[in-house]
Amino acid sequence: MPKISRAEIADCLTGTSKERFKWGLILLSGTSLVYASRTSVPLLVPVIGKERGWSKTDSGMILSSFFWGYTLTQVLGGYLSDRLGGQRILTVAAIGWGLSTLFLPEIIDYFSDYYSIQFIVLARMINGAFQGVHFPSMISLTSQRLIESERASFFSLVTSGSAVGTVLTGTLGSYVLENYTWHTVLRVFAVTDAPEKAILYLTLIIAGSGFHNSAIIVNPSDLAPKHSGSVFGIMNTIGAIPGFLGVYLAGLILQHTHSWSVVFIYIFIVEIIGATVYLVYGSGKAIL
Repeated sequence: MPKISRAEIADCLTGTSKERFKWGLILLSGTSLVYASRTSVPLLVPVIGKERGWSKTDSGMILSSFFWGYTLTQVLGGYLSDRLGGQRILTVAAIGWGLSTLFLPEIIDYFSDYYSIQFIVLARMINGAFQGVHFPSMISLTSQRLIESERASFFSLVTSGSAVGTVLTGTLGSYVLENYTWHTVLRVFAVTDAPEKAILYLTLIIAGSGFHNSAIIVNPSDLAPKHSGSVFGIMNTIGAIPGFLGVYLAGLILQHTHSWSVVFIYIFIVEIIGATVYLVYGSGKAIL
């Protein structure tokens, strides 16, 4: 892990508020763009799939393929960030997921339907692999550059970019689609027959994630300050598994019950079990 002098840390933390603001703004913007890229394809799939005649299996494979790559690079990203510095890994990752997103429309247009699906899956895996190192790199960088009392608030702030990016995809995407094509972004929102309730519930969910970001996500920096990137990578690898496994389970449940309510009930049960286990066994005491 690269050594950081006390002078460098002091300059980053207490030198000027302007430096910390600039650092936080860059990470917030990066996280927003990560989620804008991540959510663009799920929002586009219904339109592109209808246009290209994709089956539900094809669409499900394209959606879940992102998490195949995302899961594989969590630990590696954390380890490299601890060793080489999170800022370097973040830069390389941004170039990778940016290019894989940029060329996705060309892949869809250039290849035939059969081969385009295969290449889309590959591109989504690559995109997920590069995005998989984003959060481990940020937690590693935060642990190295911030004192313990400031990590939770700072990290919860920069991770709020995930909500900003998702909203950006929906609001701006629908406007662009109306005036141009699906090659940019699309926001498809049809959850229930009462949209205002759906919006309210989703807003509450996103608001609740703020508590998650300021507690559990920062926990690796408490447990292992010098190896927080690696620990976060292990944690997020397990957490990313539902990203692709959940797609198939949700499809299976819908096939037999034809009810989204049942899907969300199962999700609720899993969340409650996870929260209970963490409340009983969770700790903020350093062990490494």
